[in-house]
Amino acid sequence: MKKRTTTAILLATTMMFALVGCGKSYEISSDDSTPAAEDSKDKGNAENEPKAPVDPTTIAESSIEYKGETFSPFEDLQDSLDKAASVGELSSDSPVQIGEGSCNYTYYYDVIDAENSESGLSIHTTDDNNDKQIIMQVSSFDPNAKTTKGIHPGSTKDELFAAYGEQKPDEYGFCSYDFDTYGLVFKISDDKVTMIASETMNYLN
Repeated sequence: MKKRTTTAILLATTMMFALVGCGKSYEISSDDSTPAAEDSKDKGNAENEPKAPVDPTTIAESSIEYKGETFSPFEDLQDSLDKAASVGELSSDSPVQIGEGSCNYTYYYDVIDAENSESGLSIHTTDDNNDKQIIMQVSSFDPNAKTTKGIHPGSTKDELFAAYGEQKPDEYGFCSYDFDTYGLVFKISDDKVTMIASETMNYLN
């Protein structure tokens, strides 16, 4: 049961991630052939210096709450996995490598709700310029997960628009809201929110 559910969620989230996450996180360089993030690995020590701490307000606003814990794409991966262990069970096949190229060695951790063996939370990572796994996106299909404005899978499209502003979903049914350093993404189907995600937009900048 767990493996079948995890695989289904993995496929759905991987599709969503390929359509949304990779496109926002990478820009094409001037020759239109190499992702700028790959070039940055060869630009010297300045690119490898530690990042400045993220504003706590940004961490809070970008967080997705799940069963009393908050998860932000700006948090340390191990800290997030430790919190995930208190609200679920890490899938036995995590982390799964889901692609190379434009997603840059992306991995996927699936947190299973032990009560119903369904996926509760998904954590996507990538390798930074020092080959350390960092979070680039947190997403969920579970109605127990919600944004700071209370939008969760199961919310209506009108509730989403009232909270974040009205916009036309793209051809795949996604509504994206961009802030200074992060973005929120919502999948809409039959006028209902079916997936929520928070992603960092400058993890390799």
